[in-house]
Amino acid sequence: MPLLAALFTFCSSANAREKSDVKRQLWKNFHISWDVNKTDDYRWRNFSLGTGYGKNFDFDKRTYWLVGLDLNFGKYTLYSDGAYAMGDENAKLRTTSLSIPAVIGYNVYKKTSRSLKIYTGPVLERILSSRLDGEDFDEIQRTQFGWTVGTNFRFLFIFGARVSYSYYPTGLFTNGDLKRSGVNFSLGF
Repeated sequence: MPLLAALFTFCSSANAREKSDVKRQLWKNFHISWDVNKTDDYRWRNFSLGTGYGKNFDFDKRTYWLVGLDLNFGKYTLYSDGAYAMGDENAKLRTTSLSIPAVIGYNVYKKTSRSLKIYTGPVLERILSSRLDGEDFDEIQRTQFGWTVGTNFRFLFIFGARVSYSYYPTGLFTNGDLKRSGVNFSLGF
């Protein structure tokens, strides 16, 4: 009977540690991000809120994986004289989406109060809604695949700043047009 009580106590404390680790990871990886890109044909701005969960690999503690979840609010200005013109005036396309980045990274530099990481990996995005000049717009590829590469600098123990580049080879429109790319700036904990 004492062995059973000890096993129950150990399992309960391990489960509490796992839940605590999940909460810590979600807080540690919380971020606010901005994606920007301006071309001759369009301007893309994206605001997102997100978090993620990750772990170091056992074979190398400097190498890690992270899976995230971001809520995105995209705004596209489609220039009237550009390749994606929707009329005689600039058109405003707004999207709301969820994206799941899955990255593998490497901790290049780590000291007590700061670190520098590099990472890369795929991004799966699902566009939930889209509006063109205030009206519903359905000519969107709802499922988007992309790739990201970037760096993450953590300082003063808890603050983080990321800079990355993302490319989406899937066209935003159902006809395959508007393959997106952008530079991402992110601040977090």
